[in-house]
Amino acid sequence: MFTGRIPASIAQDIDEEVTAKIRLPQRVTASSPEYFVRLDECSTKDGVGGVGPFTTAHEVVKALCTSKRVGQALKRVLRSTEQRVGTYLHLLPWKPFDETNEFRAFIAQRRLVALSQYKWKEDLGWADPSRERMLQEIVADVETLVSELNQRAQNADKNMPECYVLDVHVSLVKSEDEQVWSSARVEPIELNSFGAQMAAGSALFHWIHDHQRLYGLLDGIEVRVVSSANHGDNDEVENVYK
Repeated sequence: MFTGRIPASIAQDIDEEVTAKIRLPQRVTASSPEYFVRLDECSTKDGVGGVGPFTTAHEVVKALCTSKRVGQALKRVLRSTEQRVGTYLHLLPWKPFDETNEFRAFIAQRRLVALSQYKWKEDLGWADPSRERMLQEIVADVETLVSELNQRAQNADKNMPECYVLDVHVSLVKSEDEQVWSSARVEPIELNSFGAQMAAGSALFHWIHDHQRLYGLLDGIEVRVVSSANHGDNDEVENVYK
């Protein structure tokens, strides 16, 4: 099922039972809205179409059916012993962004404990000493975002998960003379499942080797980015703690 195509033997059944129930156009037009697609636990980023955007019901179903992460998430739902357990399909308005400014935050005990650049194999310039202040600003903004999520959940008489992975995008703002980036604004992308056995990856951290850090058993907040200064080795940003 994870070969990039839907087997012909079940394609018609899927179209009749699933595709027809998704309220999206069957054909693309110039005015067709675009969407980012995910379940409660994960997105379809490893399926056909990647992160999107998606415009038709057929594209959405193909992404769901060819995503291994989605398949694993649905299996966990089916294996669950809890009553009324299930998952929702979310179609969110598409908003393009620069993946080089995406970060993965690790939340344990409802607080930020670690932060990593999302594209963990590339030097994106975040290790430059001139960006340390901006990284500290990003950390502070993510902490504020986590607090806001906790407060909104409480206001709705709900509880945020104790631990989760939060992907965020950083919008950079240039100085008045347009010569340098002067500040950053953090925007949430999506919440993901947490832990070594779940769908979300650990970026520049390791679920096992960095267990104490990721599960909030150590003080402070650790930030990791990639530096090419050491022949492409991963480099930790020093002193980004609060």
